[in-house]
Amino acid sequence: MNRHLLSMNDLDRQDILAILGTAESMHDVQRREVKKLPTLRGRTVVNMF
Repeated sequence: MNRHLLSMNDLDRQDILAILGTAESMHDVQRREVKKLPTLRGRTVVNMF
């Protein structure tokens, strides 16, 4: 899902379930002692404005 979320009315059931599933995964990460995700291991993250 690579689009802007402007309203919940724009989402179908699958989109909502995907968002809730991702939120549940992130919640599990926040409950761990080490709150890091292995997804970006070995990479550099840069925020440019």
